[in-house]
Amino acid sequence: MKKIALSISFVILLILVYIGYLFLPINYTVDKIQNKNFKIEKYGNIKVVYLSGNYEEIGYQHGLALKDDIHSMELKLKNIMKDTNFFENIAIRYTLKSYFKNIPVKYKKEMAEISKASKVSLDTIILLNVYDEIYNLYGCTNAAIWGKNTENGEIIHGRNLDYMYVESIWDSNVLFVYDIKDENGFLSLNFPGIIGVLTGTNDKGISLGSMTSESVNESSSGIPTGILYRMILEKSNNVDDVEKILRSTKRTIGNNLMIGSKKDKKAVVFEFDSKYLEKIENDNIITSTNHFTKLKNKKLDYLKDTKTRKEEAYSKLNHEKLSAKDMIDVLRFREGDNPICKWGTVQSVVFLPTSSQIYVAANDSPYAPTGRYFKFKYENNQLSYLKTVDYIDDYLDYISYISKENLKSGKWKKEKILSILNSFLKYKDIKNVWKKQDIIFYLDDVGLKNEAQKYIKDVIDYMNDNKIKYENSKNKKDYSEVKENYIYSLMVLTQVYNERKEYEKVRKYANIGLNIENSYEDEFFKSILTSTNKK
Repeated sequence: MKKIALSISFVILLILVYIGYLFLPINYTVDKIQNKNFKIEKYGNIKVVYLSGNYEEIGYQHGLALKDDIHSMELKLKNIMKDTNFFENIAIRYTLKSYFKNIPVKYKKEMAEISKASKVSLDTIILLNVYDEIYNLYGCTNAAIWGKNTENGEIIHGRNLDYMYVESIWDSNVLFVYDIKDENGFLSLNFPGIIGVLTGTNDKGISLGSMTSESVNESSSGIPTGILYRMILEKSNNVDDVEKILRSTKRTIGNNLMIGSKKDKKAVVFEFDSKYLEKIENDNIITSTNHFTKLKNKKLDYLKDTKTRKEEAYSKLNHEKLSAKDMIDVLRFREGDNPICKWGTVQSVVFLPTSSQIYVAANDSPYAPTGRYFKFKYENNQLSYLKTVDYIDDYLDYISYISKENLKSGKWKKEKILSILNSFLKYKDIKNVWKKQDIIFYLDDVGLKNEAQKYIKDVIDYMNDNKIKYENSKNKKDYSEVKENYIYSLMVLTQVYNERKEYEKVRKYANIGLNIENSYEDEFFKSILTSTNKK
């Protein structure tokens, strides 16, 4: 009995020692860095960070350039994980240390330098870099067309990245430009503190977009997918190079990986997990989301959503002579229960590997494709700005909720809301009263009613101007247009004041509308009067 008790005590002691080891902070020795030079540019709300040198140097530059942003990511991570229990933390620590053990030394050094320069713990930096492996986040779309399906035969590779914890990270994307000694130059759109690649392209014309696809075959003894994809961009010139790296490397979770290749003049998809790998090919078009088509899927309720997105993208792109604009339209598709652009689409990119160009949409909205796409030429490890594809017309509807929540919580100040609005209006002609109504509704919805008054005054002035023209132009050519403008401005004012519950003003402008001779909007004004007379 005594021996059994001693044995049990010894086992418990070993378990406690091992748990203690798991919770010991990870330390990694790094050298003193000489090259601390980095460059930051900004386009819209997207930071572009240029990093160059060896792995330690780019890590240190990364940490210096984005120190505050990395601290912000640390706080967001703590907030996301605040409800994890002791046993979940044990599992996380075990997985974290297992992954770190398998990461190549050069990337360990890079992460350690980020930690050193940013003064954020190495454990946090590692967790940021293996987060996808631990939590298996789903909801991405990739589509590529080439050959007869594009205007000049070039590859057009579109990619939406969907993510959980949208409120925390949607406006944190950074476009990294890497110039590493003895490696391919490449771009990566990712988050501060993260060295892996989920969305990227290199100077040899390889484009890359990843999608988690849950498999029964998973392992923590391989290289995390983000770092694996970075290795691909650093070393690959064509599809064969990509396949060799994937097959020769220990893999972790289930993933679909779309690759566009300038040299091969096509795109392919690799489906893989820790055990198996399949290459999917097609003529002129290929689409992929978060489920396998050849490997075995783990049965989950998300499969309907992912299959719908894949089929929708294929249907819309299975046509000849399409352009990058057509791809952007597909990435912006927001209809139905399983849209391609949704709450949580935190970044959207269109790669043109043939011409070394890229469109990037990020940080304008939690529905990233509804915001601006900035087009760049990527050449000689430099980005050259080419043009901007503007916001969708109803963008304010998609930013309203997050604006209101952030203003209410104090995360954003009034100036931030007005900055968003001014960016949206920059290239727009807003003489149209319906567009002014959208602006008024947006400002009212987020609680900035005083700021909305300017636009209400604009509508009133427009209404009065057209009233005078209407009364003086009954026998003139522009009579119909003036009358229409007069009626529309009255409709906007009645709707705005109805939303504001200022019913006396609603009745005032609705009655004016009813008194217009042969008004074709009588039913509108009667209806709104009937509803307000009850209030």
